[in-house]
Parts: sequence; C-alpha cells; structure tokens
Amino acid sequence: MEAPVAYLGGKASTVTTTHTNGNFIVEADQTIRTAMAPTPFFNTSVPAITVGQGGSLRAWSTDGTALTAPLTPFMGYQGVPRFNIDSDLNGDGIADMVSVPQPGVAPHMVVFSGKDMSVLRSVYVFDPRFLGGVNVTTGDVDANGVADIILAADAGATPHVVVISGGTWEVMASFYAFDKSFKGGLRLATADADGDGVLDIITSTASGPISHVVAFGNLGQSVISSFYAFPEAVKNGVEIAAADLNNDNIAELILGTSGGTSQQVGIYRGNPNAIDYFMAYENWNGDVRVGSVKTAGKTLITTGPGQGAGPNVRTFDPDSYDLLDSFFAGNEYDLSGVTL
Repeated sequence: MEAPVAYLGGKASTVTTTHTNGNFIVEADQTIRTAMAPTPFFNTSVPAITVGQGGSLRAWSTDGTALTAPLTPFMGYQGVPRFNIDSDLNGDGIADMVSVPQPGVAPHMVVFSGKDMSVLRSVYVFDPRFLGGVNVTTGDVDANGVADIILAADAGATPHVVVISGGTWEVMASFYAFDKSFKGGLRLATADADGDGVLDIITSTASGPISHVVAFGNLGQSVISSFYAFPEAVKNGVEIAAADLNNDNIAELILGTSGGTSQQVGIYRGNPNAIDYFMAYENWNGDVRVGSVKTAGKTLITTGPGQGAGPNVRTFDPDSYDLLDSFFAGNEYDLSGVTL
C-alpha cells in the first residue's frame, strides 16, 4: 500500500533529485539564527533523557534515575511509541510532544501540550489502512518563528515526507525523499545544513541496501547534501538525530545502524569522507537508536537498542566517544527495544 502524499489535505508536490556525495555547507558571513529554546516538555531539575519503552514515555537522569512517571501516548498500545519533544508547537513557550506508533497499528499522530498535557491534535496522518508505522521530527523549517511537524511513513510505503505547519496544523509541503520505487521507510531529523540560519529536513533510509542520508532545503524543493553514512558493507538503514556537539551553533548528525560491525554509531561533522565511528554495544546485531542530552555546558550522545535487546540506554562523550553512563530504562528483560 502507498501512504498518500498529504492525507490531511494541502497541495502535493514531488522533487526530482540527483544524489551525489556532498558536504554540509557553512558559508562565510552567514549568521546562524538560534531561536530561544522553549521550556522542556519534561521540565526536570536535572538533565533528562526521554525514553520510549513498553508502550510509554519516561524521563530518566543520565545515571538511570527515573525522573517522571510513565506517560502513555496511546491508550492500550503496547508497542514502543516514537516521539519528539523538542519544539513549542502552539507558541506558549513550552515544548510540546508529538507521538506516533511503530508498525502494527494505524498511523495515528497525537500532539500533547507541554503546559497542561491537553491534546492539541489527534489525527491519522496517512491512510488509516496503512499499518507500517510512522516517523516524526519537528523544527521551524519555514522560518516563521513557529515549529513545524515533519512526518514520513516507515517501510512498506513510498518515501513521502509531509510537513505540517505548527499552529495551523495544515499540510504546507509534501515530497518524495527518494525514488518512488524505494519502500524501505524513512528516518527524519532537522538541522541547519547550509548555514543560512533556517532548519532543513534531513532524511535517511530506514532499511534497505544502502545507508543513504539526504538534506533538503526549501521544504523539500532542493537537495543540499547527499551522502552514504556507513560503508557499503553496512546495508541496514540509518537511525538519525541532530545536535550541536561542539557548541559552534552548527548541528552535527548522529547516525546509528545495526550492530555486528565496527561502525555502529557515526558522527557526521560535514565531510562524508571523514565520519567518526564508534561501537555503542558489543556483540549486538540489532538497530542502534541515537539521540542527545544537554548537560552543563556539554551535549552528550545517547544510544539505545532496537527490538531484541533490553532497554540499555547509554551516554557517550562527544569528543572522545568514551562511555559515560549506562542504565536500563525499565525492565531489563523487556526485549521490545527503546526509542529516543
């Protein structure tokens, strides 16, 4: 089944692209605009890692202390919810949460207010018959001062990306990240890939024969950069996150793939020929989920295993890639994996 380009309405569009290896561009004399960060969704007194596991979300300290009670985005859903809690979507200065399910159920998106936990939006973002799962990220990709929601279908559908305007909830863009024949699913992030101060949409293949990452500008109408994240022998797709790891106001990409290789996690700093790789989990052959957590003056890399392993969340130094902390975010015998 093909998930529709824009199930919520709006004008569909497609982009014809030629993908070649390239660099993220930081042009001279460009000013990187940074919006005021909203109050975190889980406004804890210590740095927190939000983990999806066992049907719910929960904030944990980097040393493994549970900081909040479990939050269940979808009543009765026992899978691992996907989510994003980075952006203020209704303009009240507090980060809101967008949650979508993994494969197995209808493509339902729920947006929760970070202020009072009320439901801001609850809709099917693709055809309700599509059960392949959804991926989500957020960011102000049209530079109007309000964060937007970016969605894509997982494996089984064509590689559609849909952009929903924050505040109005209308579809303002939709495009194909790869050729329509690709049905391996997409992963998503936002980052300023060309140094113009506007967040761009970063996509990666979730599965399939290549680990391809493409950065799109102008709401999907132009390709800024395109590269293969892992060596040719690694063919299991790419988990993706973006964070400023060296405090230069330019985001690096944090890339994760399946285990069984010496390139489990990659850090992309703008040169596809010089990606740093490190191992997050020895003797693990499943997916490695990636993210970040801000501590005092530093942003750390976070990892968690996909389905088939206990919820072992780890943090790593962004400079040395040394392991800093490791804990189980819940029942260590629950092998459903985690989301970050």
